[in-house]
Amino acid sequence: MSRAMVAGIVGILTAGVAQFLALLIAGVGHGWGEPFFLSAALWITLPVTAIRLRRPSANSAGAVEWLMVLLALSLDLLLIVATVWGFGRAVPIFGTGVEHFMNIARAAFPLVLLWSLLWFSWQIAALFLLLRRPSKAAR
Repeated sequence: MSRAMVAGIVGILTAGVAQFLALLIAGVGHGWGEPFFLSAALWITLPVTAIRLRRPSANSAGAVEWLMVLLALSLDLLLIVATVWGFGRAVPIFGTGVEHFMNIARAAFPLVLLWSLLWFSWQIAALFLLLRRPSKAAR
C-alpha cells in the first residue's frame, strides 16, 4: 500500500472522528449544531490534504492548494455567520446562536477543543502547502 493511500485512509478516519465529535457537540439539537453540518466538508478536505502532504507536486502553489485555502476561508466564514446570525427561515437548522456555543463550550470544552483542532488542522496544512517552496530536486 502506498504512503499516499495510507494518508488518504488516515484522513478519512480523522474525518469520521471529527464528524462524531460534531454530533456530540450538537447535543441532540440542544448544543452547537453548525459543526455537525459543516463537518461534512472534512470527508473531502482531510484526505485530500493528507495525500497532498505525502505526495507534493513540483508546483507547490498549485490550483489544489489555492482551492483548499479559499475553501478554508469560505467554510470558516460560513461557520461564523451560521453560528452568530443563522440564515433565518431559509435554513432554520442554522443560527443556534452564540449562547448555545458558549453553553456547549463550558459544558464540553474538551470536545469543542478537539473538534476545533481537527477543523483547523487541514486548513493550516493547506496554507503550509501553498506557502512552502519546492525543493531543488522538484524544480
